[in-house]
Parts: sequence; structure tokens; C-alpha cells
Amino acid sequence: MDHYDLQAQRREMKHKGRNVVWSIAMDKCLIEALAIQAKNGNKIDKCFNENAYSAACIAVNSRFNLNLNNQKVVNRLKTIKKRYKVMRDMLSQDGFRWNPNTKMVECDSEDLWKRYIAAHPDARGFRGKQIEMYDELKIVCGNYQAPSRWAKMKDGSHPTGYKNFEEDSASFMSPSSEEVSDTDGTESYTGTPEYLQDNNQDPPLVEPVRQLPKRPRDSDALQEAMFAVASSIRRLADAMERSKTTVNSSELLQAVMEIDGLEEAKQMPFFFLEAKEFLLVCTLGIRDLVLLMNELSLLVDELSMADQNSNPTLTYDRIKLNVGGKLFETTVSTLQSGGPDSLLAALSNRPFHRDSNPIFIDRDPEIFSVLLSLLRSNRLPSAALRRFSIQELTDEALFYGVESRLRSASSPSPLSGIDASIVDTVRPAADAVPSTFSAAEDGSLWIAHGGQISLYDSYLSYSTAVRTHLDDITSICRVWPDIAAIGSESSSGLHFYNLSSGHYTGSVHWTDPSDPRLYKARVSAVAHSPDLVFAAFDCPHKENGVIVIDKSTLQVSSELTRQSGTAAKNTVAGKLRWLPATGLVIGSAVTSGAFGYSGYIRIWDPRSKTIVWETNEPGSGRSSRFGDPFADVDVDIDDLTLFKICSKSGDLAMADLRSLGEDPWVYITDTNPSMRDTSYAGNSVVLHCYKRQVFVGKDGGLEVWSGEKGLNGTVNSSRQIPESQNQSQEVFLRRNYVDKVEDAERGIIKRIEGGGERLFVSREDMEGIEVWESSHYSGAVSVS
Repeated sequence: MDHYDLQAQRREMKHKGRNVVWSIAMDKCLIEALAIQAKNGNKIDKCFNENAYSAACIAVNSRFNLNLNNQKVVNRLKTIKKRYKVMRDMLSQDGFRWNPNTKMVECDSEDLWKRYIAAHPDARGFRGKQIEMYDELKIVCGNYQAPSRWAKMKDGSHPTGYKNFEEDSASFMSPSSEEVSDTDGTESYTGTPEYLQDNNQDPPLVEPVRQLPKRPRDSDALQEAMFAVASSIRRLADAMERSKTTVNSSELLQAVMEIDGLEEAKQMPFFFLEAKEFLLVCTLGIRDLVLLMNELSLLVDELSMADQNSNPTLTYDRIKLNVGGKLFETTVSTLQSGGPDSLLAALSNRPFHRDSNPIFIDRDPEIFSVLLSLLRSNRLPSAALRRFSIQELTDEALFYGVESRLRSASSPSPLSGIDASIVDTVRPAADAVPSTFSAAEDGSLWIAHGGQISLYDSYLSYSTAVRTHLDDITSICRVWPDIAAIGSESSSGLHFYNLSSGHYTGSVHWTDPSDPRLYKARVSAVAHSPDLVFAAFDCPHKENGVIVIDKSTLQVSSELTRQSGTAAKNTVAGKLRWLPATGLVIGSAVTSGAFGYSGYIRIWDPRSKTIVWETNEPGSGRSSRFGDPFADVDVDIDDLTLFKICSKSGDLAMADLRSLGEDPWVYITDTNPSMRDTSYAGNSVVLHCYKRQVFVGKDGGLEVWSGEKGLNGTVNSSRQIPESQNQSQEVFLRRNYVDKVEDAERGIIKRIEGGGERLFVSREDMEGIEVWESSHYSGAVSVS
């Protein structure tokens, strides 16, 4: 008779259930190992067998010097599958697709992103995030099936005794175990089916095993020990099936009763008698062990019911943490407010005794105190930023998984031009005079200066600098979250750089073998859509055009226009904007000289490669403002409104893009007596639309045109005079100065751009970028 080292197995159980925090590198190693196992035939109908889990467990343990068991791998795989399902459901929706080149989920429009994230908050993390192991994830979490003899039975089903380890394993302690599997889990043993090892025999029939019901997470050591008993007996059953031997029942009983955590069970007469009755039966065989497992399952159910009344291990609303030697006491709800994926939420889900020691976290207690106050009140303490830098707070918030809460609390107030002021000037360390810049929706900033690009995050903290091969960058556009398209008026081509890694990605040049005039084409403007990049090129012989570049291949796909000559209506476009709502591209060009300003506005449809609408100024005598051409143009993509600023009068005019005609302009009348003198005889004017406000830079001064805020909080951007007045129809907006007199003396405004709740302004020959924000404390109100 073969005897098994039950005492060694019992000692091994003492090391089960230790907490594990999975890193990104561990996840990659696990996914790679499971993908290999799937290709080797160890995945059957979406289920991995025990061989696969053992191989993956060995791979992770050997690489990271750990001592994980198979159950940790099973738990982690459930968490990975849950996240994969979020991405799979998103890709199944219209408008979403996977881009294998960028390894990101892409969407047709920003508005669709926002609507989907509002309805599915779990999908927020996939926006703009590269997923490097997407193919392996499809193999591990998808329906991949490698050819195998027993991969499919004749009737399309598994043998009766085959278990789904990922979905049906009795070792999953609760329905929510997948949410905390990063730090918790108990080991289970589910032996390898015999028919997977023998290629010459039919698989033997195994009696069905009764599935243990899932139980609440507040189980104690006694219940965990009972599951260990079931796991041990299942291990014995598989071993006996392989060796065709029997087990010494007395030794089995002794080993079971010596399991850690059964001291309470020994005090329960019903448990002891039931266990002895089923363990001290006649010499045990396979069928006896199966019946014994069923009875143990019933005992676990009885213990669970009794535990509700007698077990001192309960879930309390209060929890204690020891951070860096300092004790903190708070509520579970406060910790869970950090988000379901945060470390604090995972810790709050752990069962604990009333007299158990506080959980120890080896981090800075002073910064943790700030973050705990943030979770309680959703705002940073007033002294936090005086004591700690934003980088220190961010690093700690990332560790605890509450960085989104910190970002929300530290973000500026909603931008209001009438209540904005300079809060900072972002200056690069070297060659600090910017040539151009680009702002993102989260308020982060890319500054091009001296042939390099400096990156600043959403807190405006310096991240890194990337050196390019260009001496002077005059155009920059974020075509992907980490990839910039840059151009120069002194060097040819449009170039792509991955700013996160600092690597050069590729270049696009506008050439035509049939037209020798097209050479050394330089970039003057760049815009992009989810799939395309639009670039305006200008050749030395004044040949210019707007070309369309496919993002997936970085190749020229078509031309929107090609023109030549030095006339104002044929110059290269200086501005390009893509409209998400319509898919159209708006381009404009403005030139100035001794005889004033002139230029054009054109709207193209990239799908048909045709001009939808255009206008040239000074224009014809039929124009209502003939002789007062525009000095700059911009478009409000939220309201689909086109704005221009007149060069002589300084008036602001608007046109509805949904109803354009020969003369669609409506001129805005300012009712502020102190600002009625709108005459303008300067040399520089810049127009920028952002958040339903129109910012105008005239020489060094900064103005804003904004609508009145109604009782319901909405902005009434216009009030129109009755239609009968036709061409004298006017729109009423409020015009105010944004800056002070001393601000206007800083220098001529060169560029204005909005990002997040900030306005960024650069000035000619001035170092750095000005950052304008609205005050947290003032409450400016527009008075009629």
C-alpha cells in the first residue's frame, strides 16, 4: 500500500493565502505563459487545465523569485478577463476599432468617447492607452482553441468530471473575488484529467462532483480550513486514480484534524462526529472519496450558517491602517471612495478581526494624511501644496491608486475669460523662447523651442524633453496621445516623433514625379482626425496644397487641393481645423501688407475631395463690410460657428456653419459703453475660440467675447434682432478685457490656445508660455 506524505501537505497549507500585489511585469509574464500553454493545447473550451496553471505559476515564481500557488494565478486571470471583457464590449460597438499599428482602441469622435465613458466608466482606462499584448490577450481570454485530440468530444461536450477552473472552482470565495484577487485568494487543487495524458485510451468516466456554493467574503479561518480539507481530499482522489491504491483512513483523519484553523471545529460536536463517520468508513476508494467530498460540501454550508451567529470575525465600518508607523482610523466607505481598482479599496475589502493588528503600509504618513483628507472632503487641504510638491503628491497618489481623485481636486475652476488671470509662466530650461506649442484636453502642454520639445503634464510639472533633427519647429499637432506631428518653415517634410520614448517614428514628404516644381515642401499647418492627418505644404516656387495622410500607414492618401501663384486667394493655408461633428476641414490664409489685409476661408470635404464653401476678402462690393477684411479666423467646434475679426474696425463677426451663403456674416454689437471704441490700427491680431468663448489678442492686449449666463446656468451666446432687418441683423455678446494694462505691456501676443480649464498665451521674443486660469474664490457676475 502506498502512503502519502499528508503531514508535508498540511505544512504546505500554512503558506497558502498570502497577499500578492501584481505588477505590470508579472501580468505580462503570466499572459505570455498562458498564451504558450493555450497554443500547446492546454486550453479547452475557454478553460485552462491544471498543467497550464502550474506552468504559468512556475514561470512567474522563477522570474520574480516568488512562491505563488495555482489559485493566485486563477484569481489573477479572472481579473484580467474582466478587464478584457470591458475592452471587447467596447470594440463591439459602432465607432470603435482596434488599431494594430498604434496598439490602441480608437474612436470616430471625441463626443462618442465621452458618451460611452459616461455610460461605461470602466472603459475610461482604455482611452489613449497602448495595449502591447492584445494578441496574447485574445488567445488567453478569447475563444482561441488549439487543435487537440480531446479538445472536442464526439458530442461536443467534456467528460462528466471535467471542471472549469476559472468559473466553477470551489476555491473562489465569493462572487467578488475577482475584484480583489490582486491581494487575496486561496489555493485549490483540481488534478489533471487522465485522458489528457494518455493518447491511446478513451478517457475514463469520473463521477460528477458537487459544486460548492459561493459564500460571503467575511469567511473566517475555520471556513478556509474546510475548503483546504476539500482541496486535500480532491488531491488524494486524483493521486489514487493515477496509482490505483487506497488511503489509510486513520492517517487521513489525523492529518485533517491537525490542519491549522480547526481548533474551533474540534469544539463543535456535530462537525467532529460527521467527519469521523465519513473518514473512518471502510477502506476508501474513488467513489467513496467522491461521496465524502459531497458530504464535506454540506458541512461547509452548515458551518457558514452557524458562522453568521457565532463567528467573531465580522466586517466593521471602521478600519485602522498603520502608515509608516503612524496609526490612522477611518471608515471603509472613505477608502472605497478612491475607486474599485485602488489599493485602499482592496485593503478595505479584506476580512479582519476586531482585535487584529492594523494593516501596515511602508509609506510617508504625512502625505497619506493629505490623501486621506482628500478622500473625505474631495478637496486638498490648504497647506498641502505649501508642504509638498505636486510631484510628491502625485507619486503617492499613484501608489494608492487615487491619482484621478487628486487630479480632479487640483484641477482649475471652469475657465471664464472675464475672471481669468495669469497664475504661472512655464519656461523651458534652455532656449526658453517658444516657437510654437500644443495644449491637450487634460491641461498638459508641449512646448517647441530651439528644435526640441519639452513636455509638461496636467499639473504643469516638467516631464522630459525630446531633441528633434529640426532646428526650428513652427507647427506641432498631437496626432496620438504620445505622438506629435511637427513641421518647420525652414525644413521640408512632416515628421512624427514618439515623445514618450523620444524616438523618431517617420516622415511624410509632398512630392509628385510628374511635377518637378514639388520639392522641399515645407509645412505651414497641421490638423488631424481619428484616422487621418491633414497638412498644408508650401514649396519654394509657391506651389502649395493640403494633403491627406493615412494614420495607419503614414502615407499620403490624397490631396484636398493644389494651387500655385502669389495671389492672396492662392497662398498656403496658415490654419487647419477638422470638425468632428461634420467631418469637414476648414482652412484659412491671411496676408498683410502696405494695402491692408487679404485672405480666404475654404471648407473641404475629405470624403469627396471637393470644396464645400469658400469666401475671399476684401471680396466684392456686395459684401456688407466691403473694405474691412478679416485679420484672423477661427471656428467654435462646439457650436459649429465661424468667427472672424475685422482688420480695420476691430469688430467680431460670426457665421453659422450649418447655413452658409454668399454673405453669412452677422456682426456682433458691444453694448458696453466703455468698450464701444473698437477701432484698431495695430499690426498683430490673434483669434481663438475655446469653451464657447472668443479670445482676441490685439498687439499685447487680451480680450474675450462671451455670452450671458442664464438662470439655468446655460450660456446665451447671442440675441438676434428680428429677421426683417436682414443685413443689419446683429448679435449681442459681452466684450471684456482679460488682462491688465501691465499685462499688455509684456509683448505682442503670438499664439493663443486652450487646454483643459486653462488658456495658454505666447508672446513674441518672450520666454515661456503664460498660463491663465479662473480664480477659485472670486465670483464675477455679468450685469446687464
